[in-house]
Amino acid sequence: MSSISFGTIVWYAAIFTSTLTFSIALTKKFTSAYLYKIFLLLYVSLICSTLHLYFIHLQESFQPRIGIIYRYAELWVLFFLYWTELIGTTKKKIISGLLIISTVTACIFIIGGAFIRPFNATLFLAFSILLYWQWIKKIPSEAILKFKLFWINSGIFVYFSTNLLLFLSENYIRLNYYNEFAYIWSLSNFSAIAKNIFFAYAFILVRQS
Repeated sequence: MSSISFGTIVWYAAIFTSTLTFSIALTKKFTSAYLYKIFLLLYVSLICSTLHLYFIHLQESFQPRIGIIYRYAELWVLFFLYWTELIGTTKKKIISGLLIISTVTACIFIIGGAFIRPFNATLFLAFSILLYWQWIKKIPSEAILKFKLFWINSGIFVYFSTNLLLFLSENYIRLNYYNEFAYIWSLSNFSAIAKNIFFAYAFILVRQS
């Protein structure tokens, strides 16, 4: 099996698990604001993946732009998720400032799209750790596994902790490990699969609540 075919298989698996998670969410009646935000992100992901596949079929070169659109949706949706869940006026002011700065900064780099992915990874990895720290002080350990937001946060943590170094070193990997790039980059899609599984389990827990 060639590296390209392997990478493609893992990428399709990531799209499949995202679509499956979205389908599970459609069957649930949830009231939590953070689940609505994740549902919205899954919806945008599904649209972007569909457009990506469509343009690949047409052999057009719009795929990078589609990826940037998703990363901006990711930035806004996850920002407001953490803005809601991280308690405290001071923290909210800090996060709001970061959103303004990140949006302006990312717009400067939007032509190349080289900035938004590592920025998102750094920002939301930090926020996920902050949320873990908040729970350590407030939520009993025996209750945490039944907490839907724990699985959402864990999916975000796993995804961005895996991808931060990949996003920062993408150009280096392409230049120095071209033949192995598909295998190395498959780590990103494997982490996306793990994230989708965590998200799916959070929605599955809705009926048990």
